[in-house]
Amino acid sequence: MKNINLIYISLLFFTWQSWALANTNILRSSISPEFPHGLHAKYLTLIATEMELELSIIPMPYARRILALRNGQIDIMVGFRERIDTNNEIVYISPHYEELKTAIYVLAKNHHKYQSNEDLNGLTMGTTIGYKPDIRSNFINSVGLNLVRVTSLEQKIEMLLKERTDMFTHFEQSTLPMLKQKGLVDKVVLANIQFPFTTKYYVALSTKSDFFVHKEKLSKAINRLIQKGAFRAVRDAHYSRSNVIQNTEKSHADNTP
Repeated sequence: MKNINLIYISLLFFTWQSWALANTNILRSSISPEFPHGLHAKYLTLIATEMELELSIIPMPYARRILALRNGQIDIMVGFRERIDTNNEIVYISPHYEELKTAIYVLAKNHHKYQSNEDLNGLTMGTTIGYKPDIRSNFINSVGLNLVRVTSLEQKIEMLLKERTDMFTHFEQSTLPMLKQKGLVDKVVLANIQFPFTTKYYVALSTKSDFFVHKEKLSKAINRLIQKGAFRAVRDAHYSRSNVIQNTEKSHADNTP
């Protein structure tokens, strides 16, 4: 009788394991419907390919994506900052796949005007629609900057050139390729005053997802991609000369500075 029970338990475990694997051959995620071919979609494709999985992407607005992730309707999302509250329904997969510096840019002819935090009081800074308060907010509020929200990096640059704003903020890693492409590296430059931190980005995994049992495999796949420089290569290609005009959208949709 004891042997029969053991066999029965083993069969149950084998059946559950087979079911779990069958339900995790497809990696489910979501991105902004505004950017179906954006950087997030490319990162997700990279991860799925590394894990030899099919990828299913359902475009949703940001709030619905988060809810779907919390409920386990999708498995993972990319672009999670380390400070977003997850309420134990979402786990961050270590290591972080990307660490970006949010930089402040000004007109070269005005570069000398901004030497201290006091010089920024009352000035206007271009930022992206969808900007959410985070650690940068403390700096922005403390120096008295006024935010002007726009839709893209290209619009930030245009408004600065027309002097409708005094400065703008965006990821340094994606701003420089566009400035080079537009021939503006001598006109738009890094300000002397910068945010004193970088931002780490993680893949987030739903604890209610069938894929949660493969958390360690996901972590190892991300680590391999980091070691190969794959995420950086995808980002560089995304903002290359041939793509830079088409890719003026948010670098990290919904989490962009």
